[in-house]
Amino acid sequence: MNNLPAPTEYKSRDIYLSTALKACNIPLIRVENHQGKGFFVFKHSPKIEDIIADYHNGKLKLDVKMAFSVWKDLKSLAFSATEN
Repeated sequence: MNNLPAPTEYKSRDIYLSTALKACNIPLIRVENHQGKGFFVFKHSPKIEDIIADYHNGKLKLDVKMAFSVWKDLKSLAFSATEN
């Protein structure tokens, strides 16, 4: 029997995958700095696994302008989080 608690967060260092998650309305909780590397922390959702699979299989459909805007925002957040 599996007694592990359900995950509450999903972390990724991949800015492109994180862009896809945020563009698919997965809430971004924070950006963490781990040894100078930015990690995007999202609220866990059952949709995340499907979004990741579609992303890696080239099946994810996103509005390009919106995705680029989200990418720029995440890049800025990551830079701010890792700036020394």
